[in-house]
Amino acid sequence: MDAAIAGLVGVGIGALATIAGQWIQAHYNSKREKQKLLLDAAIQNRAQDINAILGRGEMKKVAPMAAYILHQQTMNKLAESGELSGPDVEKAFAQHLRDSERLLHLDSKWASAAEIEQAANGKGK
Repeated sequence: MDAAIAGLVGVGIGALATIAGQWIQAHYNSKREKQKLLLDAAIQNRAQDINAILGRGEMKKVAPMAAYILHQQTMNKLAESGELSGPDVEKAFAQHLRDSERLLHLDSKWASAAEIEQAANGKGK
């Protein structure tokens, strides 16, 4: 009888370990897929801006990729929260413009580590 109980306990532990392993794998696969979609959307957004600038014949710099990634993260958070509204989108685009300007400023010169850290914390010039 003790062997049967030990066998059942072993089966239970094995089943729990399998379920936990599957959940962890699904969680990280989902996270990786979200990150891939976010980067793809940011790349497409930047490419559209580049094409628009070239189409207008402007000599204008395009913000670094980091600004587009930050913007896409903000938009994804808004969409996932279920509270996507006009004013929220306007705030997100205004923040994108501020981020773009700060990153372009940093990109236009050799920035010190302190300037990069200040910009990352929203305290840049």
